[in-house]
Amino acid sequence: MIDPDALIEFLIDGGVEAELVEDGTEIRIPCPLCGDDRSRLYIEAETGVWICFRCQERGDLFDFFHRVVGLEPTEAFEARRKVRFRTDPKFRFGGNIPAPVPGVELPEEFEPIDRWPGVLMYLDERHIPPARAQSYGIGWCPTGYYAQRIIIPVEYHRQLYTFVARIVGPALESLVPKVLYPKGSRRSDVVFNLDRLERLQHPRPLIITEGVFDALRMPNCAVAILGSQMSAQQITLLGRLPVGWRPFVILMDGDKAGRSASGQIHKSLWSHGIPHCEARLPEGMDPSDAPPGILEGTIKEALDNAVG
Repeated sequence: MIDPDALIEFLIDGGVEAELVEDGTEIRIPCPLCGDDRSRLYIEAETGVWICFRCQERGDLFDFFHRVVGLEPTEAFEARRKVRFRTDPKFRFGGNIPAPVPGVELPEEFEPIDRWPGVLMYLDERHIPPARAQSYGIGWCPTGYYAQRIIIPVEYHRQLYTFVARIVGPALESLVPKVLYPKGSRRSDVVFNLDRLERLQHPRPLIITEGVFDALRMPNCAVAILGSQMSAQQITLLGRLPVGWRPFVILMDGDKAGRSASGQIHKSLWSHGIPHCEARLPEGMDPSDAPPGILEGTIKEALDNAVG
């Protein structure tokens, strides 16, 4: 016996559309195994036995959590136990939302980006249109500690955890640090753009990048880990995503440092059993400025090799 309300709560919390049908005897969801979005995977509300009437995949409750949701075996067993016996009403899709960092606020000198057309033009040249920049709350600091820097807020569930202060112009980049973060913030606790992707109804392979400009170029499928290393907390947060976002695609800069970072992230994801592949950009290119054809071709080649 399972608690259908607990299972539906679990699925909806993980971003999966789920509903009771057939007078409450079955739960219906889209099937991530075959990519069908017409909700033809049915789960018996009493036993957890399931079948997709499009791809004909089927199994029991453990198979559902392991194969369909994408949890590791130990996590799948725990999920099955909690859904069957409802031991923890606050059980969620995996991982915990990080606690907000006290005292992190945008700089006093922060101004909305629409007041600075020259900065909007710079962002547009970096494949970030003005409307997108404004929707992400990007701003500009003309003076102060973060003078001449673009400010990109990093939020999760409407809480500000940190921000990226990015200098503009190659001349200044040679004189001062290219990127600054506010003191005391823990950027390794969050993943940029993750909360927006969690709300999308049609997932696709997730692109993992290093910087916010990389992710902003692909806002409907990319995140930024705000550095070259992926923390355990970030892996936990990404592990909450439904299986439709997998395999993850690691897309770092096309240089020695980027290849090294890609290898380390590969090891971290592999150790957690998360399906993924590595995309290798040509030498000297990074995701934010690679020509569209090369960027798309690099990602497609990685995915083709992953499934082939």
